[in-house]
Amino acid sequence: MLTWQAPRRFDLVHTALDHASARRRRESVERALRELATPNGRVVLLAERVRAGEPDLVQQVSALGLKIGGVLESIHPTPGELRRSVWIGAGGG
Repeated sequence: MLTWQAPRRFDLVHTALDHASARRRRESVERALRELATPNGRVVLLAERVRAGEPDLVQQVSALGLKIGGVLESIHPTPGELRRSVWIGAGGG
C-alpha cells in the first residue's frame, strides 16, 4: 500500500488499517487520499467486527487524527455481527 504505483487515480479506494504496520497506518491512509483517490474520491476502510471492550474502527481512525467523513454499518448475514466501515474524503470531508 505504501509503495504501489497505481496506473490511475480512483473515485473509491478500499483498504484496511492493518494493511500497514501500526506505526505507518496514518501514512498509508494519507498516501491513499493523496495519490490513489481522485480529488473528490473516498478511501473506505474495511469493515471490522464491533467487539465490546475493544476500540472499534471509528476510534482507531480518530486516534490517528484523520477526519472521518462517514460511517457505514451493517449486520453480517451469517454470524449476525455488527460490522463497521468508515470513509474519508480526499477533499477533506
